[in-house]
Amino acid sequence: MQSSSITRATELLESSLFTPHELPHTLEAVAREIGFDHFCLVHSELDNLTFIASELSLDALNAYADGGWREVDYRAANVNQTPDGQLFLDHLAVPDESRTRSAIYNELYLPKRMAYFAGWRFAMDGDTWIYSLARAEDKGPAGLADVDMLTRLAPFANRALLMARHLRDVRVGGMLGGLASANLAALILDSDGKAQAVTPSAQSMLGSEIDIRSGSLWASDSSANEALGQLARRARNGLIDGLTPDIVIRRPDGRKPILVQPIPVRGVGLDALPGARILVMLTDLEANTTATAAELERLFDLSYAESHVAALLGQGHDPSEIARRRNVAVDTVRGQLKSIFRKLGAGRQSDVVSLLARLPASRRKPGHPD
Repeated sequence: MQSSSITRATELLESSLFTPHELPHTLEAVAREIGFDHFCLVHSELDNLTFIASELSLDALNAYADGGWREVDYRAANVNQTPDGQLFLDHLAVPDESRTRSAIYNELYLPKRMAYFAGWRFAMDGDTWIYSLARAEDKGPAGLADVDMLTRLAPFANRALLMARHLRDVRVGGMLGGLASANLAALILDSDGKAQAVTPSAQSMLGSEIDIRSGSLWASDSSANEALGQLARRARNGLIDGLTPDIVIRRPDGRKPILVQPIPVRGVGLDALPGARILVMLTDLEANTTATAAELERLFDLSYAESHVAALLGQGHDPSEIARRRNVAVDTVRGQLKSIFRKLGAGRQSDVVSLLARLPASRRKPGHPD
């Protein structure tokens, strides 16, 4: 039984070399094969919790993070003291009385089927990850047969992680190269919420108003800075479903703001490792010289009025200001905006601003749209 289980488990890990984005689900399948309820990866820096896990295990891990258990976790206190590659078993390292009487054991580990733990540390490119396995109390602690199985399994799991990291770097590098060649101001947030890669155009925008500090995006505008912090937390926790709100960084000197547009990386672009999580596009509305109304009318089949409204919107004016400038009702402008969104394939005003800002330079003419 053990031999067939380890064979199937290693085959699953070997197959994940070609589908690294499926690694969380592969780990879950391996756990079932070898008699555990959970098998996942946890970054060793527990102050900045990052998980690579299937949805089943994420439920327990998020309960750990949300419950603030790190400070009293006997596993965290011991596993990071274990040398890399050495198998750690909590029931051998921590006295039974201390372990089974602790609040974290009774309130978290028992109900989440994590009563017994086994794992090892693996260092890679300056990061250390903990392979974490856990199972319910009724399955008992890891015995000699489990130790032998995990010792044989570890090299395959480590290799899967290395390959996934390598493919992540290739994908992110290719994505960044394409953005840079298009002269777009963009950067990539990884699954630690850190700015992993920056195009030259985005690099030129960094400074006193938006910058990268200690690896994280920072803004001088306090409300925008808080929004950037929330964005980083969403990247770390994998909460990137639905529309991610745009962030406006207002300048204190009256100049037009910087627009930050987060775009979740999904599908084949989403790596299950500390790779691309959110693509962030930057637009300096002060430097934006949008197309003239005539150009917009020709390029997007807009009406005369719609082209002028779009041009003013591209210059950073809101619907109220556009209505004032055009001497029409705000509801009229809003109706024109709906038609503009449809013709431009846009979902919101910031999409229009971003699209106009990225029109090829030969089609952009500075000046008032009227």
